[in-house]
Amino acid sequence: FLNPDHSSQNRYITGGTVMKQLSQKSGDLLLKKNKYISKLDRLVDELNFLSDNNVTNSQQYEDLENKLLEQLEETDFELDRLDDRLSEANKIIGALSTYQGQLANVEVAEEILEKNHIDKNTDPYQMKKVLEEVQLERAALKEKRDDVVTRLTKYQSIDQERQYKKEDKETKKQL
Repeated sequence: FLNPDHSSQNRYITGGTVMKQLSQKSGDLLLKKNKYISKLDRLVDELNFLSDNNVTNSQQYEDLENKLLEQLEETDFELDRLDDRLSEANKIIGALSTYQGQLANVEVAEEILEKNHIDKNTDPYQMKKVLEEVQLERAALKEKRDDVVTRLTKYQSIDQERQYKKEDKETKKQL
Protein backbone atom coordinates (compact mmCIF):
# COMPACT_ATOMS: atom_id res chain seq x y z
CA PHE A 1 0.00 0.00 0.00
CA LEU A 2 1.52 3.23 -1.10
CA ASN A 3 0.73 6.58 0.41
CA PRO A 4 2.19 9.30 -1.84
CA ASP A 5 1.57 12.04 0.72
CA HIS A 6 3.28 10.23 3.61
CA SER A 7 5.89 7.86 2.22
CA SER A 8 6.90 6.82 5.74
CA GLN A 9 3.49 5.12 6.03
CA ASN A 10 4.02 2.91 2.96
CA ARG A 11 3.40 -0.77 3.65
CA TYR A 12 3.80 -3.93 1.65
CA ILE A 13 2.19 -7.33 1.78
CA THR A 14 3.96 -10.48 0.70
CA GLY A 15 2.46 -12.71 -1.97
CA GLY A 16 1.79 -15.46 0.56
CA THR A 17 -0.25 -13.12 2.74
CA VAL A 18 -2.30 -11.93 -0.25
CA MET A 19 -2.95 -15.55 -1.27
CA LYS A 20 -4.13 -16.48 2.22
CA GLN A 21 -6.42 -13.45 2.46
CA LEU A 22 -7.97 -14.07 -0.95
CA SER A 23 -8.40 -17.76 -0.19
CA GLN A 24 -10.03 -16.98 3.14
CA LYS A 25 -12.46 -14.49 1.61
CA SER A 26 -13.38 -16.66 -1.40
CA GLY A 27 -13.53 -19.96 0.49
CA ASP A 28 -11.35 -21.65 -2.15
CA LEU A 29 -8.52 -23.97 -1.23
CA LEU A 30 -5.01 -22.57 -1.31
CA LEU A 31 -2.98 -25.01 -3.38
CA LYS A 32 0.78 -24.75 -3.13
CA LYS A 33 3.38 -26.73 -5.01
CA ASN A 34 5.72 -28.31 -2.51
CA LYS A 35 9.35 -27.28 -3.09
CA TYR A 36 10.47 -30.91 -3.05
CA ILE A 37 8.49 -31.56 -6.26
CA SER A 38 10.58 -28.94 -8.07
CA LYS A 39 13.81 -30.34 -6.63
CA LEU A 40 12.94 -33.85 -7.79
CA ASP A 41 11.95 -32.56 -11.24
CA ARG A 42 15.24 -30.69 -11.59
CA LEU A 43 17.36 -33.71 -10.65
CA VAL A 44 15.39 -36.00 -12.98
CA ASP A 45 15.81 -33.50 -15.82
CA GLU A 46 19.56 -33.36 -15.18
CA LEU A 47 19.80 -37.16 -15.18
CA ASN A 48 17.79 -37.30 -18.40
CA PHE A 49 20.10 -34.75 -20.00
CA LEU A 50 23.15 -36.85 -19.14
CA SER A 51 21.40 -40.00 -20.39
CA ASP A 52 20.38 -38.35 -23.66
CA ASN A 53 24.00 -37.36 -24.21
CA ASN A 54 25.30 -40.86 -23.34
CA VAL A 55 27.17 -39.74 -20.23
CA THR A 56 25.90 -42.60 -18.06
CA ASN A 57 29.27 -44.10 -17.18
CA SER A 58 30.81 -41.00 -15.68
CA GLN A 59 31.42 -39.78 -12.15
CA GLN A 60 29.04 -36.89 -12.89
CA TYR A 61 26.20 -39.30 -13.48
CA GLU A 62 26.91 -41.28 -10.31
CA ASP A 63 27.09 -38.09 -8.24
CA LEU A 64 23.79 -36.91 -9.68
CA GLU A 65 22.18 -40.27 -9.01
CA ASN A 66 23.40 -40.10 -5.39
CA LYS A 67 21.96 -36.58 -5.09
CA LEU A 68 18.64 -37.91 -6.34
CA LEU A 69 18.68 -40.68 -3.73
CA GLU A 70 19.47 -38.13 -1.00
CA GLN A 71 16.65 -35.93 -2.28
CA LEU A 72 14.28 -38.89 -2.09
CA GLU A 73 15.24 -39.34 1.57
CA GLU A 74 14.58 -35.64 2.25
CA THR A 75 11.25 -36.00 0.46
CA ASP A 76 10.36 -38.92 2.74
CA PHE A 77 11.10 -36.70 5.76
CA GLU A 78 8.88 -34.00 4.26
CA LEU A 79 6.08 -36.53 3.80
CA ASP A 80 6.44 -37.48 7.48
CA ARG A 81 6.30 -33.79 8.43
CA LEU A 82 3.11 -33.36 6.39
CA ASP A 83 1.65 -36.42 8.13
CA ASP A 84 2.38 -34.74 11.46
CA ARG A 85 0.68 -31.55 10.26
CA LEU A 86 -2.38 -33.59 9.23
CA SER A 87 -2.48 -35.23 12.64
CA GLU A 88 -2.24 -31.86 14.41
CA ALA A 89 -4.95 -30.35 12.19
CA ASN A 90 -7.25 -33.27 13.00
CA LYS A 91 -6.60 -32.81 16.73
CA ILE A 92 -7.33 -29.09 16.46
CA ILE A 93 -10.57 -29.69 14.55
CA GLY A 94 -11.66 -32.19 17.20
CA ALA A 95 -10.70 -29.80 20.00
CA LEU A 96 -12.61 -26.92 18.39
CA SER A 97 -15.70 -29.08 17.94
CA THR A 98 -15.48 -30.32 21.52
CA TYR A 99 -14.91 -26.87 23.01
CA GLN A 100 -17.54 -25.07 20.96
CA GLY A 101 -20.08 -27.86 21.44
CA GLN A 102 -19.38 -27.92 25.20
CA LEU A 103 -19.00 -31.68 25.06
CA ALA A 104 -17.06 -33.78 27.56
CA ASN A 105 -13.32 -33.19 28.08
CA VAL A 106 -13.50 -29.44 27.44
CA GLU A 107 -10.32 -29.05 29.52
CA VAL A 108 -8.37 -31.34 27.18
CA ALA A 109 -9.74 -29.44 24.17
CA GLU A 110 -8.67 -26.12 25.74
CA GLU A 111 -5.18 -27.50 26.37
CA ILE A 112 -4.80 -28.62 22.74
CA LEU A 113 -5.98 -25.24 21.44
CA GLU A 114 -3.66 -23.30 23.74
CA LYS A 115 -0.71 -25.51 22.87
CA ASN A 116 -1.26 -24.79 19.16
CA HIS A 117 -2.04 -21.09 19.72
CA ILE A 118 -5.53 -21.40 18.22
CA ASP A 119 -8.32 -19.04 19.26
CA LYS A 120 -11.16 -20.98 20.90
CA ASN A 121 -13.72 -19.21 18.72
CA THR A 122 -12.04 -20.14 15.43
CA ASP A 123 -14.44 -21.57 12.89
CA PRO A 124 -13.71 -25.31 12.48
CA TYR A 125 -14.39 -24.84 8.75
CA GLN A 126 -11.15 -22.84 8.47
CA MET A 127 -9.18 -25.69 10.00
CA LYS A 128 -10.92 -28.21 7.75
CA LYS A 129 -9.84 -26.10 4.81
CA VAL A 130 -6.24 -26.15 6.06
CA LEU A 131 -6.52 -29.92 6.49
CA GLU A 132 -7.70 -30.35 2.89
CA GLU A 133 -4.90 -28.12 1.61
CA VAL A 134 -2.26 -30.17 3.43
CA GLN A 135 -3.85 -33.40 2.20
CA LEU A 136 -3.67 -32.19 -1.40
CA GLU A 137 -0.07 -31.01 -0.98
CA ARG A 138 0.91 -34.37 0.51
CA ALA A 139 -0.89 -36.34 -2.20
CA ALA A 140 0.88 -34.39 -4.97
CA LEU A 141 4.29 -34.85 -3.33
CA LYS A 142 3.69 -38.57 -2.73
CA GLU A 143 2.59 -39.05 -6.33
CA LYS A 144 5.72 -37.31 -7.64
CA ARG A 145 7.99 -39.27 -5.29
CA ASP A 146 6.43 -42.58 -6.30
CA ASP A 147 6.74 -41.69 -9.99
CA VAL A 148 10.44 -40.82 -9.61
CA VAL A 149 11.13 -44.01 -7.64
CA THR A 150 9.35 -46.12 -10.28
CA ARG A 151 11.28 -44.49 -13.11
CA LEU A 152 14.59 -44.74 -11.25
CA THR A 153 14.02 -48.41 -10.45
CA LYS A 154 13.09 -49.10 -14.07
CA TYR A 155 16.19 -47.29 -15.32
CA GLN A 156 18.44 -49.12 -12.85
CA SER A 157 17.10 -52.49 -13.95
CA ILE A 158 17.64 -51.58 -17.63
CA ASP A 159 21.15 -50.36 -16.84
CA GLN A 160 21.88 -53.52 -14.87
CA GLU A 161 20.66 -55.66 -17.79
CA ARG A 162 22.84 -53.66 -20.18
CA GLN A 163 25.87 -54.17 -17.92
CA TYR A 164 25.13 -57.89 -17.71
CA LYS A 165 24.96 -58.20 -21.51
CA LYS A 166 28.18 -56.23 -21.88
CA GLU A 167 29.98 -58.52 -19.42
CA ASP A 168 28.50 -61.57 -21.15
CA LYS A 169 29.86 -60.38 -24.54
CA GLU A 170 33.30 -59.81 -23.04
CA THR A 171 33.29 -63.28 -21.52
CA LYS A 172 32.33 -64.85 -24.88
CA LYS A 173 35.14 -62.92 -26.62
CA GLN A 174 37.69 -64.31 -24.19
CA LEU A 175 36.57 -67.87 -24.86
